[in-house]
Amino acid sequence: MELKVKNTQGETQSCTLYSTKEEAGSPALSVPVNGVPHYAVLGTTDSAEATGLRVKNTEGKVFAVLKGVEAVNGNTQIRKKGIFKVPSGVRAVRLMFRGASRPTWTKYVGVEARKEYSVSVRLWFYDLAQEVSGVEVVFGKYQFREIHGGDPVGVPIEKGNLVRILWSKEVNNHTLDGIA
Repeated sequence: MELKVKNTQGETQSCTLYSTKEEAGSPALSVPVNGVPHYAVLGTTDSAEATGLRVKNTEGKVFAVLKGVEAVNGNTQIRKKGIFKVPSGVRAVRLMFRGASRPTWTKYVGVEARKEYSVSVRLWFYDLAQEVSGVEVVFGKYQFREIHGGDPVGVPIEKGNLVRILWSKEVNNHTLDGIA
């Protein structure tokens, strides 16, 4: 749900209203909608996410109502398969994993905050000399697959099944390679 705010220049800005205080974080402004409390995120007045709406608390401190929850820096790792729950304020993640033809691949994938995505990663070799290899990463609906060195034949020897997932304000604004 969104709250529309008109600034002093007459421009309309919108901010996300969350259904729980936990989603909005602290500090938050309670905004009743049809008798049901919803919560707007409060932050510093110089935040890039600040709207023109200002709120003063009981101690006299002034906060800006933010457009939404701001992403904080974070990362995690998943081996083989797992579930990743996207933190509040995150619109994109950076996936880093070992590739078949290069040491590390980096992909930027669009996500939805607070949604869970299934994740799987496989890196394999088709011979001990590692001349034929492949990598496959699945993150929600996003898939990346690469085969290096020829056509795969036989049973793969799995190695290094790890994907690192990173998020930050900078990642949110990066050009995306796909959508989860």
